[in-house]
Amino acid sequence: DVSLTDFDGLPARTYISMRAGETRRQAPARTKELFRFPQGSYRNLVVDVFEKIGTTHVSLADNGDKLERLERLSVSRSNGTKMTVGLKLEMHTSELPPNPAVKANHDEVAVQAKNYLQFHGVQKLLQEMVHALLAQKPEQPVEFMSNYLAKEKHRLTAC
Repeated sequence: DVSLTDFDGLPARTYISMRAGETRRQAPARTKELFRFPQGSYRNLVVDVFEKIGTTHVSLADNGDKLERLERLSVSRSNGTKMTVGLKLEMHTSELPPNPAVKANHDEVAVQAKNYLQFHGVQKLLQEMVHALLAQKPEQPVEFMSNYLAKEKHRLTAC
């Protein structure tokens, strides 16, 4: 994990982008911003600083029955000059699987996972099982865990 501890001289609306290996994370420059990376042995961390230079919006409503369209956008910079950006928009029907490239916000997913584990008592159960495993250090740890979970399932369903 990498946290942004402080910064100086960055303009407003600056984004920080970090890349370790093939994984890139980016967010607005804010202190305590956390960038999480998969475990690995990385040689470098690439840090890019981006300043927002223009904004435009593309309406996704009223697309009719079109599943694909091309857009040529005009973007005004703060100094008044114009830029253009071309986009190809591809809409998918609900029968198609979601695009794996679209990932949910990592923090939101982590909170949902934690809440799920706490609600169902899974986190406490796993913690107790690991403590018992380390206390007994059996020769067959997977078999021990399997038996432990089977006993706990029987005990919890009997209540």
